[in-house]
Amino acid sequence: MRAEKSPDATALIFPDRDLVLTYAELRDRAQSMAAVMQARGVSRGDLVLAVTDRSPDFCAAVWGAWLCGAAAAMLSVDAASDECRWALDLTQPAVVVGSGDWLRARLPGLPENQLIDTDNPLADVPAPLTPSLPAPDDPALIMFTSGTTGEPKGVVQSQRAVHASMSNCVRHFAFAEGAVMLSLLPHSHTHGLLMTLLSPVYYGGAVVVDKAFDAFGAARFWELVDRYRINHFSSVPGILELLAGMRGRIENVRGDSLRFAFCASAPLGAELRRWWRNEAGCPIADNYGLTEVASWVTYGSFDADQPESTVGRPDGMVVEIIDENGRVLPAGQSGEVIVRGTQTMSGYLNDSARTAQVLRDGAIYTGDLGLLDEQGWLRLIGRIKEIINVSGQKVGPIELERFVRDIPGVAEVAAFPYPDAHYGEVPALAVVPDGAPPTLAEVRAALSDKLAAYKLPRKLFVVDLLPKNKLGKIKRGELAEMLVSRST
Repeated sequence: MRAEKSPDATALIFPDRDLVLTYAELRDRAQSMAAVMQARGVSRGDLVLAVTDRSPDFCAAVWGAWLCGAAAAMLSVDAASDECRWALDLTQPAVVVGSGDWLRARLPGLPENQLIDTDNPLADVPAPLTPSLPAPDDPALIMFTSGTTGEPKGVVQSQRAVHASMSNCVRHFAFAEGAVMLSLLPHSHTHGLLMTLLSPVYYGGAVVVDKAFDAFGAARFWELVDRYRINHFSSVPGILELLAGMRGRIENVRGDSLRFAFCASAPLGAELRRWWRNEAGCPIADNYGLTEVASWVTYGSFDADQPESTVGRPDGMVVEIIDENGRVLPAGQSGEVIVRGTQTMSGYLNDSARTAQVLRDGAIYTGDLGLLDEQGWLRLIGRIKEIINVSGQKVGPIELERFVRDIPGVAEVAAFPYPDAHYGEVPALAVVPDGAPPTLAEVRAALSDKLAAYKLPRKLFVVDLLPKNKLGKIKRGELAEMLVSRST
């Protein structure tokens, strides 16, 4: 363990609590939490439901569950009462770890002996702990996602899959022991949990656990980078754009400790990628993954010659493109992205029917439409369910958006299908303007030599903002429903 090798090295830093935990202190907290769990009857094979409140107790709960041989299920700190009840009913946890006030408000009737209340310091910790370490194929994490099927479910990730995800990432990128990672994404998602909290501890780094990103997050980011000499972070395009815009408005920003960073959950635009490389001196690798494969399976490059709008190349996992008949397609042809290897999920918790839809013959059918080029770079085109079907000809929203972003007057854009009596569907755009927005005619003229005629937009809406989830992914269904109903 890291705590045995480097007990006094910094593991976790909580700026808003003015708290620094060494590896030895993190181990002690995890063991204390595990002892309390064992006293409540938690044993190998059980589930622990943990509220992802970014606290030291949350971190102790994850590692503590594993010391008991149990799996940790991530309950978002933003979850509403119905979502909490759904998660509780699905997981049937041995214990729930989190703020007692928060949990009692959302889960009235939760038995007190099932609650480990982190509002109160752990007292009278039973001793000694009897570790019951899990086996490689035992569940490690339960992550709640709508993911590939659009319905809420619990993704079961084994100890083997979680270890493979972390080791593949650490092998691919040149992390140094003692490097400092800033964790600013939600820990209820694999991107934030695995790649910015668990992986740095795996390679012997330190993690600055910032509070949830908010209206002051961009200014706070640059202050934290300089205060803690942060080397790495991972984010999503929307936040990266806010961070870039904020840097020039803050005096005395150095940012010279940044070595490299990451983007995932949505494609990173070429202009923003260049800014981080050339202006901030922090190249960003644009990666691709999903909850069902324990986060990243393709990894971007820090080199300037990475093809534009690609999201990395596979490493440690097999990524293939297949047609509607399941035939593997050659380079340059688009189809569904499937992934196979040690990071694949064990299945959806208590849901064999949905598992069978997505996990087939050891491969995850992602529902993403994409292609691999001759050099193995993956380019995403869109979600299969979001594909715009123009009289049988398919238009990928992401493919359309990447060209529209370069048009003057466009700050953000989302493409979606708009119903049409003649074609069935036609491409439509929602544009957040940057100054005077372009007209539909101007957009079509700008794209006429880049895209086939059937891919050109037929509708354009100017909006104040785009609906997104916490990881920056556009909620296209919600957007389409809102704009179609507005115009009919």
